[in-house]
Amino acid sequence: MPGLFDQISLFSNEHGTSRPLTYIRSNAVNKQAKNTSAFFLEKALDIGKYVAMVMPKFMLNTPEYSATRELLTTMKMESILDFGERGFGGVLIETIAVCVNPIAKPSSTSVISITENEYRSVPQKYICDNEFPLMIVRGTSIYSPPISREDKHSRTQ
Repeated sequence: MPGLFDQISLFSNEHGTSRPLTYIRSNAVNKQAKNTSAFFLEKALDIGKYVAMVMPKFMLNTPEYSATRELLTTMKMESILDFGERGFGGVLIETIAVCVNPIAKPSSTSVISITENEYRSVPQKYICDNEFPLMIVRGTSIYSPPISREDKHSRTQ
């Protein structure tokens, strides 16, 4: 269906000429990212009304993605699907899918672990706690009781 889905042309201009990474980074919120998935997600969030994207799971907890995570906290993260290493044959990194409504305000997020066959709806503020420099969707930590300030500090060391 023409016009139903937008194409993202991140690495080339309207003439098909490639753009250097420095140009792409200069127009991004996340200026320290090295993994291009951060730029694709950011661009999709900028132009899309609803974004669903498969991402490396390390997006949730590495310093490289901190600006991307901060951007996501301002939007409604509808769901996070954790595929682990079993999501895609031949892919040896853990993957997640994030479904985001960039127009809506944060509320609750459905967290689905494919590998653990678990589902839970949690307040987005639990996942995006400002006192914790990463999103709390690691392994099964999202399924446990809220983390104390002391636990948060020790996990970030």
